[in-house]
Amino acid sequence: MHFTALLLALTATLGVSDVDFTAAITEALGGTPPQQMMAHYLDKDTTANLDARKVRYEALKTPEDIAAYQEVQRNYFLEHLGGFPERTPLNAQILEGGTGEGFRYERIIYESRPQFYVPALLFLPTTSGPHPAVIFPCGHYPLGKGEGSLHGVSIPWDCLPSL
Repeated sequence: MHFTALLLALTATLGVSDVDFTAAITEALGGTPPQQMMAHYLDKDTTANLDARKVRYEALKTPEDIAAYQEVQRNYFLEHLGGFPERTPLNAQILEGGTGEGFRYERIIYESRPQFYVPALLFLPTTSGPHPAVIFPCGHYPLGKGEGSLHGVSIPWDCLPSL
């Protein structure tokens, strides 16, 4: 049940049915309507964090400062993520493949975690290199790899084969 409706039902049973909670909450929030309370809170919190980050960033003057900052950030994220999971075999399988101009591709599936399968496209150059390979997990889109917004992610649109 919506919180405001619950309060109104409760106050009605107590004989206080003429209380306007929406107006009271809006006033307490400095004019922010109750339905915008979370967005308002998150905006303030984000702005404060971005301001603090800017101060820390502008204090970085030397490569040593940057390396120390990066180490602090890395440790922070690792702590809050609970660390990296144990490495496990990928058990990659090539399902099929093909070629395009200057590259070949393979449809693959691999296990990012045991029994957690990830379908992907692997693009490999056919010319002598060194050149990078590109692995592209397709995501969960209605059109999969055909989703228009994904075409520019890994390779130029005009290089995308008809898969």
